[in-house]
Amino acid sequence: MLVSVDKGRELAASPIRGAREPLFLVSVESSAGLKPGTHEIWARAIDALGRSQPLDGKIFWNPNGYEWTGIFKNKVTVE
Repeated sequence: MLVSVDKGRELAASPIRGAREPLFLVSVESSAGLKPGTHEIWARAIDALGRSQPLDGKIFWNPNGYEWTGIFKNKVTVE
């Protein structure tokens, strides 16, 4: 799993925690040293063949998660 805190300019490898089975949710652990404020954290998966999720944002997000291959983006606030 790759994680970015600068909208994909730099992607850092992060260990995956939890099950490594198809269709399972996993958690990712990373330390970024973020300053106070609002940030967007991106998580990008890579499969066993080296294929990864697109960064361009042209993938329509499906709230149920079916057949969605876009990069996951999560906004966080650091106090």
